[in-house]
Amino acid sequence: TDFDGTYTYSNIISVANKNTALNPAWNVFPNPSVSGGIVNVISELPADNNFSLEVYEGVSGKRILQTNSTQFGLDERFVSGLYIIRIVSDA
Repeated sequence: TDFDGTYTYSNIISVANKNTALNPAWNVFPNPSVSGGIVNVISELPADNNFSLEVYEGVSGKRILQTNSTQFGLDERFVSGLYIIRIVSDA
C-alpha cells in the first residue's frame, strides 16, 4: 500500500536450484530443543569444508551466536522462541 492507498501486484515467479552440489542439505536437530540442551548441525559437505554458522533471534533479527562448530549449547541467550540459522559455506 502506498501513502495514497493505491497498490499494484508483482508477477509471481518460481525459482528452483536442482544442483545439490551447489545447494547441499543441512540437518539441524533436535527440533524443538530444550533450554540447556545441545543443537547438532549435520551437512552433506565434505568434512574439510569451511563454514560459518550464525543464529539469529527470529523476531528482532539480532545475531546471538556465530560459530564454526557443528554443535552449540542452548545457554541463557536462548529463551523460548523462534530462531533463524544462517550457514555460510565456501563450497
